[in-house]
Amino acid sequence: SFTVDEGRYAFVVEWFDPQASIARKYNLFYFLVDSTIEMFDIKARKTFLKRCVYPSIQLSDLYIGAQVTVYARQVKVVAFADDFTKSRLEVAKGRTVIVIKPEAVSNTGRILDVICGYKYTVSRLKMMQLTLQQAQQFYGDKQPTGRCQELCKGCIVAVEVVGPDSQQKLKDLASDQKSSMNGVLVSSTEQAANSEHNVLFENNQISSTAQFQNVTVCVIKPHAIAQGLTGRIIESIINGGWEISAMEMFYLDRNASEEFLEVYKSVVPEYNALVEHFNSGPCLALEIVSSSPDAVQQFREFCGPADPEIARHIRPNTLRALYGVSKVKNAVHCTDLPEDGVLESEYFFS
Repeated sequence: SFTVDEGRYAFVVEWFDPQASIARKYNLFYFLVDSTIEMFDIKARKTFLKRCVYPSIQLSDLYIGAQVTVYARQVKVVAFADDFTKSRLEVAKGRTVIVIKPEAVSNTGRILDVICGYKYTVSRLKMMQLTLQQAQQFYGDKQPTGRCQELCKGCIVAVEVVGPDSQQKLKDLASDQKSSMNGVLVSSTEQAANSEHNVLFENNQISSTAQFQNVTVCVIKPHAIAQGLTGRIIESIINGGWEISAMEMFYLDRNASEEFLEVYKSVVPEYNALVEHFNSGPCLALEIVSSSPDAVQQFREFCGPADPEIARHIRPNTLRALYGVSKVKNAVHCTDLPEDGVLESEYFFS
């Protein structure tokens, strides 16, 4: 066992080794004094990664269920590795689940903006359609009740939020008539949050809301999520007259990032940097449905030129002009070719 260093937090992380088809477990240490990390192979009982500076991982990225990338390996935080870390971070990294009910789904952008404003982390997000039975499971009701039927009358958006005192703060906001979060369901206790997490995020039976017809795809990139821009981008899309028909947060590993971006491999000089960026943190995929046959082209124009600097000069009101910082970190990916709209949607949602 390790001696507890008061300036060091310890986590148990898992990495799925695709060649051996097994999940390998490591201790990941985060040193507060210089923001360095170290990894220790639990089974082999030896250092896997020597202590080093790794700027893309911050303490705020480490909580139960988080997925982070360490040198192209995507690892999942599955537990606190010692009592010190558990006692310090369990409350600070407490999670809660909120459900945006059908009548409030058009406010999703504003609701996420409120959450980001408190510097809370959105760790999971998914638009879904519940059956009556699934709504009963969510509420723990033995019979179909009015509230179950209300939850099934349209799409809902389930969001898992991580952060200190997030449960109480979000409950207070949800009960405030003047708040944009009014009417949103918030976990009543940590135990309820765990149960709701399992019902909403670990249940393969819940159907996707994707339509796979007359659609284009927008992916909010990791840097924009890390900067707290998710809500504003969604709000801009809805205010632009677009209809979001499916939405889910994904953590793409290197293989998945390469596969998704393959069409750009020999075309875009920033291809490798794009893959690295998609692999650096969560992204949010949106399926956007439109009655227009030119939806892909029109939404591309709405996103603006790939280079945000150029976008700010010639298309200042586009998503990339407003939220992008560089050609790689340009806030959003969007479908480029009309025939790829359905393919990209199927890639994420089928």
